[in-house]
Amino acid sequence: MIGSLLFTFFFSSSVYAVDCTKHKIYCHIKRVAPHVSKEKAMKVSNLLYRYAKKYGQDPHISVAIARQENVFRESHRKGKVAVFSDHGYEVVEGSTDFCMFQIHINTAINEGFNIWKLHTDLEYCIETHFKILKKKRRICKKLEPYAWACYHSFTPSVREAYRKKVEEYL
Repeated sequence: MIGSLLFTFFFSSSVYAVDCTKHKIYCHIKRVAPHVSKEKAMKVSNLLYRYAKKYGQDPHISVAIARQENVFRESHRKGKVAVFSDHGYEVVEGSTDFCMFQIHINTAINEGFNIWKLHTDLEYCIETHFKILKKKRRICKKLEPYAWACYHSFTPSVREAYRKKVEEYL
């Protein structure tokens, strides 16, 4: 019985055990992304717990979203971005999605989020994710229990494909 309650890690010659009944989010992160360091997994776990509670969301869905979006990396995706200039819109190369939740630049701009902080501040990234998730779930409430899939898209076919991918990590 006790073996099922512990998530064991081997670092150097030492063994570290974490009680998965107490640290469910941490253990979920390590199960779906074993490459994430134990320190980062614990930090992310604590932040997910705090902001999930604050925004009334399920942190396990956010673990699955982070795994699907960027495998818990704090990087950004490059691509083509439409920017407004004196000559109208023009397409340029740039960052399109930020942090482990791949928050799109248009969402960040429209919601007034600090793009630099999305690049550099893990806690800001996680809280921003929960703000977006709460808003999109409210917009898509008729789709419960899968309203969280609107995090990625409002287009039904795209949203359904995303839901299936994310559910692999729940």
